[in-house]
Amino acid sequence: MGLLTKVVKGVAFGDVSNQAVRNILTEISKCLKGNFTEQEMEDTLDYFNWECPYTGRDLRNSIANKDGTYATDHIEPQNREGCGLNVKGNLIIVDKRANSAKRGLSIEKFMEDDSDFWTKLGIDKATRMARLKKIKAFQKDCGYDPDRIRLVVHKLMEDHYDHIRKEQEKCIADTLNALKTIHLFSVATPAPTTTPATTIPVTAKKAKTHSYQPDLIFHPADEEEFKKELLKSKKAHFELTYDTGVTKTSPWNAAKFSTTSNLRGNIESKAFWREKDKEGLVKVEVFID
Repeated sequence: MGLLTKVVKGVAFGDVSNQAVRNILTEISKCLKGNFTEQEMEDTLDYFNWECPYTGRDLRNSIANKDGTYATDHIEPQNREGCGLNVKGNLIIVDKRANSAKRGLSIEKFMEDDSDFWTKLGIDKATRMARLKKIKAFQKDCGYDPDRIRLVVHKLMEDHYDHIRKEQEKCIADTLNALKTIHLFSVATPAPTTTPATTIPVTAKKAKTHSYQPDLIFHPADEEEFKKELLKSKKAHFELTYDTGVTKTSPWNAAKFSTTSNLRGNIESKAFWREKDKEGLVKVEVFID
């Protein structure tokens, strides 16, 4: 029965809509400023003295050794609320633990809240506020104004998210109506996309679900550049981060990967991606070996 569940499990409507929003924000970024370059990454690291802007951890050795304990993060999250772009001023290199803890939170909420993450690291609020101030100064120095961007983009992203969701629901309804005409199946009314709270027994165990896709981050950050490097190397590895804080490494033998292969499609066909909701996968980073 467990195998059958895996086979028939679909993708949540929200996952499709969220991914569409991220794709749009990524394409907007390319049109506005092009790809985030290696030089811009080095300039960003220099600005923060090669330390994690969140935790203050020195990242020099980790980056030099490519040990996978650092990550590229969006200061303003790349979702319909944050409307973060893939450009200098919104991309920073951070301690991987901080990246996992921040997830889709706004930078203000992440730095201001006295969460267990900060308590375990022993970083007090005054220190965090000083670092938040420097992050804001970095955005200003780069000409990145998140408030003005959200003012223009937020409503459009919300509308697009809703539109994609409604189109999915309409497609299901139209297809079912069409199937009724050929009398091959007993066509039922589609189930509602949300279950009323009153139908769930108070003693029932709540299933682990996610209304978002895992963050997919490439190293190098530009997907076209990554694909070129992968075609040369034919080997890469995944760094997987879960909502429990656990991280795992998974190798990628890309011997059959070709110029016509779909990069994201290949990744999303992997077992860990198919099991993302069940396992609580929140971020996937891909490194060339």
